[in-house]
Amino acid sequence: MYFFEKYCNNNIRYDLITKFNYKKLKTIPKLKKIILNFGCKTSDFKKISIALLSLNLITKKQSKFVSAKKPNVLLKIRKGEPVGCKIILTKKFMFLFLSKLLFKNLQYFKFRIRLKQNTNSLTFNIKNILIFKILEQNYILFNNMDNLHLTIVTNSKNDYEFFYFLNLLKL
Repeated sequence: MYFFEKYCNNNIRYDLITKFNYKKLKTIPKLKKIILNFGCKTSDFKKISIALLSLNLITKKQSKFVSAKKPNVLLKIRKGEPVGCKIILTKKFMFLFLSKLLFKNLQYFKFRIRLKQNTNSLTFNIKNILIFKILEQNYILFNNMDNLHLTIVTNSKNDYEFFYFLNLLKL
């Protein structure tokens, strides 16, 4: 078990139980998944393949191409062409990536919070992808990357629980 996973399971759960007085353990908010994606405005295969490689290097897991569902005449994209790449992290990969992310400098992030009906999620836009050490070592290849979109999904019931949970995660 990783350090951050142990921290979430012990300390954060204990703080949430003392703050909100849960009666069932299943109702305690926890992280569901982390979604990372690069969206390119063109279907340039070179850019998309570099984005796919960077996601593989950051997460140590295989990512997938995302294809266009509808044609876009303004961007000259046909239906079915690759327009980005995406990876969904769960379980140990999620905690490993989150621990890497929290030890980085947070000045590179722009925050945007999306609140849906049953799932609360926090969306980041990482401006400079070179904050990750493994990508910084290959600066020539990764210097002209687009923003990385990172979404953290939890199962908290209301906004107050959600923001308290994010505060406990030091976000």
